[in-house]
Amino acid sequence: EPIISFMSRNGILPKYGFPVDTVELKIGGDEEAEKAGWQRNSNKGLRLSRDMSQAISDYAPGCKVIANNKMYTPRYISKYWKHGENGFDHVFVAYCGNPDCRTLNASLVKNPIDYHCKGCGGSMNGATWEEAICPSAGMITDGKKGEAVPLKKPKKIYRSDYYFLERDNESAKITLDVGDHKITVISSKKDEIIVTSSKGEPFYVCPSCGFTYGHFDRIKKKDGKTDTEAMKILKFGTADHMTPKAPHLRPTGAVCFCKDLYKKHLYHSFVTDIVQIAFNDRMGISQNTALSLMFALIKAAELKLGVEKNEISGVLRFDSSGYNTNYRFILFDNVPGGAGHVKRLVDSFNGYENLKNVLMEAYDNTKNCECDEHTSCYKCLRTYENQKYHDVLSRIDVADFLEIYIGQNISEHKDAEVTIKDKGTKFINGDWRSFFDTFPGMLSSLAETLIESNDIKLPDSLFASISGDGIDDTIQPSLCWLDKKIFVFDQSQRAYVDSISNSDELRLFVGDDNLDILKLIDLLK
Repeated sequence: EPIISFMSRNGILPKYGFPVDTVELKIGGDEEAEKAGWQRNSNKGLRLSRDMSQAISDYAPGCKVIANNKMYTPRYISKYWKHGENGFDHVFVAYCGNPDCRTLNASLVKNPIDYHCKGCGGSMNGATWEEAICPSAGMITDGKKGEAVPLKKPKKIYRSDYYFLERDNESAKITLDVGDHKITVISSKKDEIIVTSSKGEPFYVCPSCGFTYGHFDRIKKKDGKTDTEAMKILKFGTADHMTPKAPHLRPTGAVCFCKDLYKKHLYHSFVTDIVQIAFNDRMGISQNTALSLMFALIKAAELKLGVEKNEISGVLRFDSSGYNTNYRFILFDNVPGGAGHVKRLVDSFNGYENLKNVLMEAYDNTKNCECDEHTSCYKCLRTYENQKYHDVLSRIDVADFLEIYIGQNISEHKDAEVTIKDKGTKFINGDWRSFFDTFPGMLSSLAETLIESNDIKLPDSLFASISGDGIDDTIQPSLCWLDKKIFVFDQSQRAYVDSISNSDELRLFVGDDNLDILKLIDLLK
């Protein structure tokens, strides 16, 4: 790999001035170009190039591309030489089976052992891992001459999706007090974003010449009739490979000796600056509200940070990190290597002024827009890039969600210092049923059922003595997980719980409060 490409891709050099993540659509039919591995420009002065993130959809095999008063159809994914082999860069991708999560995970090996989802932490054993290839060497059209341009502009048929891979385990984390509420912000400068073709629209690729059928193509037999068997596989992605009835041609026009086409997805990944935002203790955020809020934050960040449109983007991530919320909002610089834009959101200068301004702008923009409050428009939430979500975006959902944070001072949260004065009595019986029989009525009947069905860890001890910030006296919670500093009190001690703020260092719950028990289960699972 060229040294400039390597350094830009890994954040050592800025991408500005080094357009290393662009790929070219080459014109097919040039035998000399194929012999040279398509490494030289065969386009006779016509230069068709895209950022790789766009090329995955704009130059996908089967699309229509208009240039120089002609219409071209990409048909081949170009291979290139690497480590002595002529092939594609590839990873294996799988979606989490948790219906609340559905996070995309990526691995360098197929069917990795003991792999856990990056979103919810659940086991990925039994997941379907499929190969995704990176079109690093570009695409090639199916003919050199091109077709006449139709009167009606061809529709864009493929779209790409962004996902957060979360490679960096050394992210900086700050919990902020915003009035009586909390926001956790996680910043990292070397995390990875992956762009993939749509899950339900796989491609079938020749391993020899790169010939590819896309989801919307029509496969024909030698006699010109539809190859129904191959079409069924193509439309539903029901097989790892297919063997069409008619042979296909190489980019030069010669018949390819390879008959089998194999199921692939397209992908591109890049390292960039990333900020994750979690609104603590906001459970039950609907997906439509989360999408609306994400696009409101992106639009506000671009305006208040003074950056060009589309230089900041975002994705949603299911949250299981103990912030008592079901979504994290991932904002990232939409250029490999990052440009430092989103990192300014965690700048502590002047009381986190940038973050405060972004929240205020997102609120004002959605609260005061003139469109129907239950929908959206291009002034408040809609953009060309998020058009597939236009029908579900609601500006009033964003305004209602952000209202409690507006006009509040922002400061870094100080965790409570907890001192365990006495570890209490160790519970030695072996299961929850024995515990409930020994201490009847300590928890509600529903809480007992929830705890047993989720098989969470038994407490370390009973009636430990604790004290600390915000606690006037030494108190004795009924159930104690000392290593995690999680404590459950009986109903008579609710006043203590209501008067002390939970934090990353101290979690207090009441045993007859079913909502509290659900939070407890989420922390201990």
